[in-house]
Amino acid sequence: MGVEDPRAGQALLTVEDLRISFGHGRHRTEVVHGVDLQLRAGECLAVVGESGSGKTVTGRTLAGLTGPGSRVSARRLEFDGRDLTALGEREWRRIRGAEIGLVLQDALVSLDPLRRVGAEIEESLANHGIGTRRDRPARAVELLRQVAVPEPEWRARQFPHQLSGGQRQRALIASSIAAGPRVLIADEPTTALDTTVQAQILDLLAARRDEGTALLLISHDLAVVARLADRVAVMHDGRLVETAPVAQLLAAPAHPYTRRLLAAVPGPRRRIASAGGGVPPHESADDAGAADPVPDGSTGARRRRTVAPEPGRPAPGTEVLRVEGLRKRFAGPGAGIDALSDVSCTLRAGETLGVLGESGSGKSTLAQVVLGLLEPDEGSVALLGRPWSGRSERERAGLRGRIQLVQQDPLSSFDPRWTVERIVAEALGAGGRRAARGHRSRITELLGLVGLGPELLDRGPRGLSGGQRQRVAIARALAPEPDVLVCDEPVSALDVSVQAQVLDVFEQVRERLGVALLFISHDLGVVRHVSDRVAVMRAGRIVEAGPVEQVFTSPEHPWTRQLLDALPRPAASSTAPHAPGAPNTPTIPVGPPTPGHLS
Repeated sequence: MGVEDPRAGQALLTVEDLRISFGHGRHRTEVVHGVDLQLRAGECLAVVGESGSGKTVTGRTLAGLTGPGSRVSARRLEFDGRDLTALGEREWRRIRGAEIGLVLQDALVSLDPLRRVGAEIEESLANHGIGTRRDRPARAVELLRQVAVPEPEWRARQFPHQLSGGQRQRALIASSIAAGPRVLIADEPTTALDTTVQAQILDLLAARRDEGTALLLISHDLAVVARLADRVAVMHDGRLVETAPVAQLLAAPAHPYTRRLLAAVPGPRRRIASAGGGVPPHESADDAGAADPVPDGSTGARRRRTVAPEPGRPAPGTEVLRVEGLRKRFAGPGAGIDALSDVSCTLRAGETLGVLGESGSGKSTLAQVVLGLLEPDEGSVALLGRPWSGRSERERAGLRGRIQLVQQDPLSSFDPRWTVERIVAEALGAGGRRAARGHRSRITELLGLVGLGPELLDRGPRGLSGGQRQRVAIARALAPEPDVLVCDEPVSALDVSVQAQVLDVFEQVRERLGVALLFISHDLGVVRHVSDRVAVMRAGRIVEAGPVEQVFTSPEHPWTRQLLDALPRPAASSTAPHAPGAPNTPTIPVGPPTPGHLS
C-alpha cells in the first residue's frame, strides 16, 4: 500500500513491508502482512482497527517487544536512519524509553505490584542516567502532576492497587515519558480514563507532539483519533486497508471496513452491531410511565422490547435495588477521603441505570457497596426488598446469586489454567435459583445467549480475543440467574466494533431476561447508548440524575456540563496537515452515518 507523505522532511520512523509471524515450523502464522508506515517529528499517526487486527503487535514491534516465538522481517525498519532489525536486546534497552517510548493499555499488569508508583517512575529515569538519586523523587512527583494525578506527593508513595484504574494509567504514562523519548507509541493511552482526565491527557500528548515528539497513537476511540491525529491508518486482519489525513478519512471513508468502524460509534440507544456486522437501529422513545425517581424525582424511561419474565423473576418495573444515604470514608491525607457521601438511588427490573463520573468520583466504591464487598459507614442497601448491607455473608447466602458483577478486566478475574467450560460451570453453583448443573448443554445455552459458539468450550482465557473474554464474563455472571448485574467499566478496554457487539449483548440480556443493569462507566457515549436513566457522580456525591436524554441534552449541574464539554468532539473539518499549536478539528459522526455520508 502506498504511504501518505503529507509533510516535507525526513521521516523519523520508516516502516516498509513489515511482516510479523508467531509459532514454529509448519505451525508458524503470519499476523502482520506487509505494513508500510512513516512518522515524522511533530506528527501524530493513529492506527485504528478492531481487536486482533494487528495494531498492538505492530506498535510493540516498533519498540522491540514483539514477544517470544516471533519473527520480524521488513524491507526497511528504521529509526532516524538506524536499522532496528539489526539491534540486539542490550541495544534495544538503551533506545527503549530514551528514544522510543511505549505506553501500554493495561496499567495494572504493566506496573510492578510490589513497587511504589514513585519508584516505578524513578527507575525509568535511573535507567537512562537522568538526574541523581536525591532529585529523582521530586521529578517523579512532577511527572505525576503533569499527567493530572491528584495529590501526586501522596500517590507516589502508594502501590498500584491503591490507585483507581485511571490513576494507574496516568502513572504509566508518566513513567513512559520520563526520559523524554523522541517517538512515543501510545497503545490505547486513554482507555481507562474518564472524559475530563482524558481531555487533560490528550492535551499533554498534543503538547509533546507540538514540541516535536513523533506520536504513534493506537486507539479504537475515533473521537480521540479525531482530536489528536494528523493521519489515520486503518488496520484489518494484519493489513493496512486505508491511510488518509484524519479529516478526509472521517468525512469520506473509502474502505467498507472503515465505514463499519464509524457506524459502530455508540450514541443514543439503538442496536449498533451484531456478530454478523450490524442490525437495524433499535427503537428509541421516551415512556414516562416506566421509571422511578433517582434520586431527585426525575422520571422517564425508554420504550423497548421486553418479554414476559421467567418464573421466579421480578415483573418489569418492580424495584430490585434500593440504595439510601450511603456514606463511606477511607484513610487519606488529613481527615481522610469521603468516597461516598449521602448517595441514594433505585433500580427496577428490566431497567438500566448508568452511573457516570470521573476517576475517583466514587463509582467503583458504590459498586462494591452494592455488591456487599464493602460495608457502608452510614446508609443501607436493600436487594429484592430485603436488607443486604450490614449482614454477614452467611445471611446473604440466599441472595448472593441474585446480584452479579461484570468486571472491566475479565482476563485478571479468570483462572488462566481453566477452560471456558470450567469458568462458566463454576458459577452455576454460585447461589442461583437452580441447583448447580455442570452439563455442557446449560453452559452452551449461556454462551449462545452472549453470542458465542460451543467451539470455545475447551479454550483457555488467553486463547480468546478481548471481546470473547468479556462475553464469557457476562455468561459467567448470568449463570446464577441474577436479577441485577453490576457492570463496572465492562467495555472500556474494547475497540469500538467489539464494544458495539458487547453493548448489544447487554441490550439482548436486558430484553430477554428482564435483568436490571447498574452500568458504571466514564464513557459518555456508552452510558448514553445503554441507559434509561443516568446518575452523575462527583467527589462521592450524585450531583445530577434523571432520564438519560434529559441529562445529556439539557444538563442542569455545572459539573455535568463540564463533562459534556470535555468530550473529544471536534466541530469543523479540514484536510490540511496539522500545524504545531493548531487544534485538529475534523467532524466525527455520532451514530451510524447516513447512506449519503458513506458514499
